[in-house]
Amino acid sequence: MTDFKGGGVTPPDYDKDDINFVSQKTEFTDDVYVYGKLYANLVGGQPDVNIKDFGAVGDGVNDDTEAIQKALNQFQGKGRINVPEGTFIVSSTIIIPSNTHLSGEGKDSVIKMKHNVGRNTSLMRTGERGVKKENIVLENFTLDFNRDRWTISGGETLKDTDGGDQDNDETTLSICFSEYVLVKNVRCIDGYKHNIDVCAPRNPENNNGSTYDSEPSRYITLENCFTSGSGDDNLTTHFSSDILIKGCRSINPSGIRVPQNCNCFEIDDGSRNVTMINCTAIGGHKGLQIKGHDYAPAPYNVTVDDFKTYNNTTGVDVKHMGFDTGNSPTARNVNLTNISVVAPRDFTSEGGVTEQAQRPFRISSYRDVKLVNIYVSDDTVDKADDFSASSTTRARGMFRVMEGASNVLVKNLNIVGFAATSEGFWSSSSTKGPLIVDGFSSTDGSEKAFRCTGTGYTGSISHYMISGNQSSGEGIDVEGGIEVGRGIVTGYGTSIERTANHGYLGSEKPAFLAELTTTQTASSGNTNAFLRNFDTVRYNFGNGWNNVTGIFTAPVAGLYKFNIDMTFVNGDGGDDSFGVYWRVENNSTYYNRTHSSTRDFHVINPRFQSTAAEECNFCFNTIERLDRGATVGWYQTDWANSSTVQLHYATITGFLLS
Repeated sequence: MTDFKGGGVTPPDYDKDDINFVSQKTEFTDDVYVYGKLYANLVGGQPDVNIKDFGAVGDGVNDDTEAIQKALNQFQGKGRINVPEGTFIVSSTIIIPSNTHLSGEGKDSVIKMKHNVGRNTSLMRTGERGVKKENIVLENFTLDFNRDRWTISGGETLKDTDGGDQDNDETTLSICFSEYVLVKNVRCIDGYKHNIDVCAPRNPENNNGSTYDSEPSRYITLENCFTSGSGDDNLTTHFSSDILIKGCRSINPSGIRVPQNCNCFEIDDGSRNVTMINCTAIGGHKGLQIKGHDYAPAPYNVTVDDFKTYNNTTGVDVKHMGFDTGNSPTARNVNLTNISVVAPRDFTSEGGVTEQAQRPFRISSYRDVKLVNIYVSDDTVDKADDFSASSTTRARGMFRVMEGASNVLVKNLNIVGFAATSEGFWSSSSTKGPLIVDGFSSTDGSEKAFRCTGTGYTGSISHYMISGNQSSGEGIDVEGGIEVGRGIVTGYGTSIERTANHGYLGSEKPAFLAELTTTQTASSGNTNAFLRNFDTVRYNFGNGWNNVTGIFTAPVAGLYKFNIDMTFVNGDGGDDSFGVYWRVENNSTYYNRTHSSTRDFHVINPRFQSTAAEECNFCFNTIERLDRGATVGWYQTDWANSSTVQLHYATITGFLLS
């Protein structure tokens, strides 16, 4: 099979250096652009100032809130404000003005929340309701929300007590109602709710899934940032647009606040035009979740490239909650390329909730989804340091496309391992279709490496290479309108399991041969006497021929050739005749293939003179261009002039030309 394209991508390396915080200082010049806007006048010609010039101490004890805020307010738009190495304690939210460039010396430049401050206070925030901020650069420092300032007793899970207008409270760094913001080489840790949140002031909850906040953040760049230890999601976006997340690392969200759904990265309600490039997720409930709640619009126009996940319960999850029937007004346009989901694990959260790695990769309720170069592996590498290998014996669907997903293209998917699970790739009748899988590789895979159940959707799988050790399993198990193209299956009890009307197997192009070996005596006007109920069907690849009705249904669109061969005996020596015609239904259009202008249903109306001792043979053929689902029927119309003529032998054949 020379045209196998090879599913998946090269397994990623497991060097832990890919999560190291980049501490070197980056220079900021007048030539820096973010989403096309020049950050001019941020430097302003004045020398840098140091927050210690305004009274900050940085000894980890003294309260430096007033000094830091004074430096920001007085020096905005004038130059770079420096955060030196040290631990600067704050007791209230640091508000970043417009036209601010705040820069530290690396991860040891730390701004940390004071121990006795309530958990509902964000550490650092830009805009707020009615107060838009713009032209902001934050780089080269650490923000520590200081999660240790509260305790959990008796296994209690802390609850969200936020009742105000700011949904971004309880967050380490909140980019709220702001435009043209660059956050680079910033380390955000231990937020009670989120570590970084790009958001609007409030998430609308209008229960129709289509309303957006009127004050979004826009044109936001997060580059080479590091997040860890949030109580919900490490890095997330809400109700904002035009966001670039590049080279960011997110590890081990704790799950204190929402133990069943703590995510490394989350593109959440109302986000649009979001791009992620070269990011890594380790040790979360989900590595990346693109989702909307049922009361909010789903994210759309999301592009992710070069994304690696390790030790997450679910690597990638795309869904719009409450729209499993596929009728979401907003869930559309997701492109994921070069994605690696490695070593999914059972997850025991700090709150005591255990989650099994049941769905390392899932697509649901979204339409227009493109997945290219996807690698999913049950490798045992432990990059999270506290995870054990997943107990996957009851897990199903390592790669799932279902629950209202539609128009999904999967190109080059490589699933490695998961031999103890029931399905590698799994789609069901809840899928809306079409589903196209082009390039699929499974190695040492599940009981069913590729499975599509149900009949409510169409699609295809082609260019597959499946190998396993499943003596009672199926390499490919398909139903409905899923067409199976060319590929190789080894190491399964059944290579390909197909139900009726499933489509066709590409290596066995649609083709049939029906044979009549019993002599039939006919009389004048004996319509349909011999072009149905043939006594022997020699083969029927693609299940297109129906021997009961005498009708062929095209399992795939293409150019088909059909042939009828008949032998007659027992003529009376007179002018005997008979007629046969084709009836075609293509795209709800009926037409008969005709030969005579006076007999519109006849393809050919041959006349012959024979006696009882003579055989007369006739062969009719045609080529038809058929759509998928088009039907062709063959009908005998007339035995003229003699009641003694017998049909001695007949065959009808058809096959796909191209």
